[in-house]
Amino acid sequence: MRASICTALTLAAGALAAEEKVTVSKLSIHSIGSPVGTKIESVSFVLNGDDADNVKCSAKNVAFPVPDDILPCGDSNYAFTLWEGEKGAKFRVMVYHDVGDSRADLRGGADIRTKCDNSQGSGPADEICTQVKPVSFKIDGPVGSSPDM
Repeated sequence: MRASICTALTLAAGALAAEEKVTVSKLSIHSIGSPVGTKIESVSFVLNGDDADNVKCSAKNVAFPVPDDILPCGDSNYAFTLWEGEKGAKFRVMVYHDVGDSRADLRGGADIRTKCDNSQGSGPADEICTQVKPVSFKIDGPVGSSPDM
């Protein structure tokens, strides 16, 4: 009996301590600024992680700077949200991994440095922002709806 209790506690502690390293690369964001805020026309990036091998994440007409939905990454168990960045970055990407148990699902985010170019848009506020370099970060639990949760 003691052995089974010990085993259960060890497994539960392992599930609570789960974490994963993910890498976001090739981020591209088409944004249009206006006096009432920034509209995200499209966002796309490549995700790598424990169960993600070059998974493409993309969406159109993304709510910003506060997301209104968690957006799927292809047919994988990963999803993302796009937030306003901190510490000089325009954007922050939150990655979610559904591991099959809502109490053990993983999430985490990082600011992504971008370089923005308005030469291809319809005006100075119409920008294509691309990632400067790939960013790796840890995702862990619990899953929340914002970077602070």
